[in-house]
Amino acid sequence: MTSHLPRGLERIVPPALEPLTLAETKLYLRVDHPDDDQAILRLIQTAREAAEEYLRRSLLTQD
Repeated sequence: MTSHLPRGLERIVPPALEPLTLAETKLYLRVDHPDDDQAILRLIQTAREAAEEYLRRSLLTQD
């Protein structure tokens, strides 16, 4: 997956980890079943990407 970053930079490899784990997020949301795990993981990624775009910088180490 290639995404475009500000200032002409291009991300070739996404970060290995997200800033929040699925378990941390589910605990916060008080979700105790696996039915929505994939949707929650997508929301974590989307939130990180939106924050990076707004801040115009990477929040995590890029490998």
